[in-house]
Order: sequence, then structure tokens, then C-alpha cells
Amino acid sequence: MDLTKEQLRKLQMVEFELICEVDRICRKNHIKYTLYAGTLLGAIRHKGFIPWDDDADIAFLPEDYDKFFEACKRDLDHEKFFLQDYRTDPHYRWGYAKLRRNHSAFVREGQEHMKYHNGICIDVFTLYHVPDNSVLRKMYYAAFFLIRKALYSEAGKVSDRSVFRRNLYKVVNKIPKESIFHIANKVIYKKPSELVNLMFIPNAKSCKYGIPARCLKKTVEVEFEGRKFMAMAGFDEVLRMAYGDYMKLPPIKQRGSHNPASKIEFPE
Repeated sequence: MDLTKEQLRKLQMVEFELICEVDRICRKNHIKYTLYAGTLLGAIRHKGFIPWDDDADIAFLPEDYDKFFEACKRDLDHEKFFLQDYRTDPHYRWGYAKLRRNHSAFVREGQEHMKYHNGICIDVFTLYHVPDNSVLRKMYYAAFFLIRKALYSEAGKVSDRSVFRRNLYKVVNKIPKESIFHIANKVIYKKPSELVNLMFIPNAKSCKYGIPARCLKKTVEVEFEGRKFMAMAGFDEVLRMAYGDYMKLPPIKQRGSHNPASKIEFPE
């Protein structure tokens, strides 16, 4: 489904509402977070959404996400919003959380058969520590590559273009979700280290094994859609790692959606 400019802006404004709810809860409970990925880039380059971007990203360090998860039990506006991770939605299979807008829908193409809550959302990432030892780092990366594929098997058994991979995913999908997350939680590296990474999704090649943890030690205020939000103090170093000359606009052919949807419903 190709969105019109009006639909895209309407989607961004629902996502903005979700970002504001995260910010409200975090400021009330003194929890650090950072705008992340394209949302952080949008804040620095556009002071808002990248004009063609259709998603939004926020990230926490593990200890801060744990605080946020608990704070949401008390303070989240449950009529409007739903914090979704594998503990709150029995059908959810991704290793990072999403904050969903109730009374809405955003169904990814190829995932129409998935049964989890599918409201319009923002991604809520946890940036896990990565071993400093180069050999352990590669083993750690490989382990989470397999974990990601096992979690993706529910979607991949239907939507992967390869018949061979679809059949392979059908076999892998027989592993209970609870067992996969149990293994992942055992594998996750918990010691302080030089790098942190999104272990449950592939990172940009330029920062394959992670970004410097020092960049997240402090936060600064940045403008986004007319409001101030938290961002990692080291945003310049991280954005250069991920995007190079990040203030330069990409070619027109690269300005488009990377989350095609088959169904979108906006809240009233």
C-alpha cells in the first residue's frame, strides 16, 4: 500500500503521540532514553520526522528499559496505548518492544497471518552490551543471528520468497517461543563493555558489532516536531557511523518507505 502525503503525515502524528507518551513516563520516573536511528537523524537534520519516513524509534540501555517496563504498569495510559513485548503479548515474537496505539492498525505486508496486537506503533529498542573480546564478539553476533531467525520463523514460513527457506522456517517454528527467549536471556551479555548493539535485529554494516557505549552515558535535549526530547549526547559520532555525511540528503530513489503495509487504520 502506497501512502499519500496526507496519510503519511497522519501516520507520523500518531507515532509522535506515542513518542510523547514514552517521554512523559520517562520524565515522570527519571528514566533515560534516546531517540534512535532515523528518528534521531530526523531530529538533528529536520527537527522532526524525515519527510518520507513512516516509522519511529526509541532506545534504552537494558537497566533503563527494565525501569520503563515497570513504570508502564503504573503510568501508561492503557486506554490509548499498549506496551508490547514477548511478556505482554503471547503472540509477539520479536526481541524488542513496541508501543502500540490502541484502536488502530498497521499490518505489515507478508505478516497478515500474525496474531499479535497490530496497532500503529513505534519501535522500543534495548541496546545490549557486546563482549570486548573480538572472538567472543563474533560468536555472540552469530548466536543472535540464529536467535533472530528462530523468532522470525513464524513470519518467514509464510512470507519468505524462497520455497526452501519457507520449509526450513516451518521446521524451526516448531521450537516454542518461550524456549527461544529463555535461551536469548541466558546468552545476553550483562557486563559493561565498549559497545552496545541491537542484538535482535541486524544493525547497519558500518556499526555491525555495535556503537560506542560512551555515546549513551549522557543525554541532551533535541527538538523534534516542536517539542524537546532526550537524545544520546554522542549522537554526532553514532550518526556518522551509521549514515556517513548524515546532513546530506540521500538520492531521491532512496527516499521511500521501508515498512510497506497491507492495512492501515487510524484512531478516531
